[in-house]
Amino acid sequence: MNERMVILGAGIAGLTTAWRLHQAGIPVTILEQSSHAGGCIRTMRESGYTLELGPNTFLNSSKELWDLAGSAGLANEKIETPREIGKTRYIFKDEKLIKVPAGPNILFSGVLSIKGRLRLLREPFIKPLVLQNPSFDRLRMSERTGRMNGLDESLASFITRRLGPEVLDTLVTPFVSGIYAGDPEKLSIKAIFPKLIDIERKFGSIMKGMKELKGDIKSTGLGSFIGGIGSLSQTLESKLKDSIIYNARALSIEKLNGTYQIKYEDDGEPKTVLAPNLICALPAYAASNAFSTLSDVLKENLSLIEYAPIAVVHTGYKKKDIERPLDGFGFLVPRKQKVRILGSLWSSALFGGRAPEGHALMTSFIGGILDPEALDLTNDDMMRTVQKDLLKVLGIKAKPAFACITRYTHAIPQYNIGHVKKIERITATLEHLPGLFMTGSYFDGISVAATIEHANVTAEKAIRHITKAL
Repeated sequence: MNERMVILGAGIAGLTTAWRLHQAGIPVTILEQSSHAGGCIRTMRESGYTLELGPNTFLNSSKELWDLAGSAGLANEKIETPREIGKTRYIFKDEKLIKVPAGPNILFSGVLSIKGRLRLLREPFIKPLVLQNPSFDRLRMSERTGRMNGLDESLASFITRRLGPEVLDTLVTPFVSGIYAGDPEKLSIKAIFPKLIDIERKFGSIMKGMKELKGDIKSTGLGSFIGGIGSLSQTLESKLKDSIIYNARALSIEKLNGTYQIKYEDDGEPKTVLAPNLICALPAYAASNAFSTLSDVLKENLSLIEYAPIAVVHTGYKKKDIERPLDGFGFLVPRKQKVRILGSLWSSALFGGRAPEGHALMTSFIGGILDPEALDLTNDDMMRTVQKDLLKVLGIKAKPAFACITRYTHAIPQYNIGHVKKIERITATLEHLPGLFMTGSYFDGISVAATIEHANVTAEKAIRHITKAL
């Protein structure tokens, strides 16, 4: 079989590139190893509940995301989280939920101890690391601290150095657990929060920089679709269904006489497709396996990208069984609080219609890089753990009226120390493989919006390449 363009993977990155190529009049063939498109973006409806099995919200500020949705016919399906609900977040600390205030108000809240607040006030007077050590660019500090490597620094090191250990433990670690399910000792500040490095270098202080940039930092709400986030992937899938081959697992990729030869299994049957152009939108670990015979550099660097395991646990309760109002986005838990779940979103508070009348829906998360053993729990043990934690945090004594567990052994790519260099090596290698393009959530941000933005850029590159070759 010969095709002009083959796309590996029908997650949101693969669907986005395929849709942009389709709009440009370029036919594609998509090989998807599972029986459905969308990857982790899935919305399920059961017993009157609307469940997000993966991402739960979008940032309303993403123009490219909404442009994609609009082009697919979803412009009128957009919904937004009520402003007060979206900006109200809680931390569970010292046996109680504490509202996390924004900006300087944190100094007057109970989130940090007096010692932690005093340490935070020192931040404007702490010199940037690059000023403390002019030869920083030439150092390889990983041998001494294990937390730095060349110009890279761990999130834990950066936050502790600038804001103190209590801010790290109480605020930052739960935050990155909620987003990345990662380990701040391993996550790269350069990869996940490059703007903080820029602020430190430009202003010498995070607090000074945030004050100077206050007018430039726009708060943004959270959005979804009436039918859930899965509406986006489902709509794109329906428009591209004639181009998708399901249950097709890529086995190997070779380049022969300027053409990519992709060997894959189609429901267990070996097949081959030839194409001068190929977009790989597989997760890094799957891409590493596929590229094992094409490029050692791609294989090695992709294999080094770690993924966090996560279980998503939905629980539905009668509202009368919940002692306190669900008046916010949800809560996160610092790791030292003897609660195993990473946190919980109050899904029915975020968007209407997510639970039956008189009921509430919560989405809790367990596992992550710091607790991978949680994925080994049986369903019964996992439910008991979640119920125990929700009893401790919210006082919910009743058993849930509804429950659902979804497990992901490879959920979220980890932007660990050295990640930027890995991506640079991958990108440099692609320059020597014309017609081959790559995209995915491990490139330039793990959010749905960031993944779509990178996929758009990749599609544009592919379109220019194909157009030039005609």
